[in-house]
Amino acid sequence: MQTCLQYSVKGGSMRLRETFSLYERKLPSGKVVIYYQLYDDDGNQVCGHSTGKTTKTAARNYCNELLREGRLLPKPREIPTFEKFAAGWWEWDVCPYLKKRMSRREIRKSYADSARRKLHNHILPYFGKMRIDRITEYDIDTWLTSFAEKGYKNTTANTHFDILVTMLNEAVRQKLIKANPAPLVVKLKKDSKSIDILKPNEVKKLFPAIWR
Repeated sequence: MQTCLQYSVKGGSMRLRETFSLYERKLPSGKVVIYYQLYDDDGNQVCGHSTGKTTKTAARNYCNELLREGRLLPKPREIPTFEKFAAGWWEWDVCPYLKKRMSRREIRKSYADSARRKLHNHILPYFGKMRIDRITEYDIDTWLTSFAEKGYKNTTANTHFDILVTMLNEAVRQKLIKANPAPLVVKLKKDSKSIDILKPNEVKKLFPAIWR
């Protein structure tokens, strides 16, 4: 519940303070606009927001009106599930991430198609219903190691992991999550390559001069 005034203690004395404070910000256009700053329950400053006003009197009246209507503190942004966040991802001519990347370097459609298949076949079934800010390092590590249990090679698991890392990095850029937990997870080791030893009759065919 928001109140118009709050008390804080400093130096042994009690000080009365408004819930918000005002400050000026000069925009690139040169125009000066008044912003308001809120305080949390501990007296820490949070959330700077524009009033759109150019004088402190008008800005104060604007803030008091918001306070009376219970709208001084904007509603927090809704955090989507991973499934909702992933809508349209890797779809050619649709995905905003692809459009942004293609403006900087060439991306093949085959890469986008492959990433989309990985997303729908293995990433969404596991993370889809999770809220994106609640996906943890443990969740990702458990998912990554589950590929081996299903008979997939480590290389396959790691390529799926790379797709997930890319998507969560974009979630950070969009300020949906504070940090990407995926880099805390260590990739699976490279698959060992089997070494085939030639049989004597195969060596004779390859190097007949040696066996004369």
